[in-house]
Amino acid sequence: MRDEGKIHEAIGRLRERHSRVGRYYVITYDSSTRSLAWREDPVKKEKAIELDGTYLLKTDRHDLAQEEIWRIYILLTRAEAAFRSMKSPLLERPIFHHLEHRVQAHIFLCVLAYHLLVAIEKMFLDRGVHTSW
Repeated sequence: MRDEGKIHEAIGRLRERHSRVGRYYVITYDSSTRSLAWREDPVKKEKAIELDGTYLLKTDRHDLAQEEIWRIYILLTRAEAAFRSMKSPLLERPIFHHLEHRVQAHIFLCVLAYHLLVAIEKMFLDRGVHTSW
């Protein structure tokens, strides 16, 4: 017979491992019948379906068109992804900035990583290799 605490721990690990799906289900264990049950949480699932595929970008720049705001956002996400990819081989640890000069250095490194990414992609395209970072 398994310990009830261990079963609840296993359920917690399962929910943690599959958090994108697990949040839409309620999982219960009945120790008297030794049965596991789960049911869908329709309220959470309906809300997720409502929001699926929706982005909300907020800016104080009133001089930009919607398409330009989206393009800048995508550019920023690509620069951050490039920086994340470059940090691992450089053995950089997560850094939480509290000083302005460190924030500026972080932005500089993100832009530098992005330029490296674009240069590498251009070299591939020039050689007929169609790939993405």
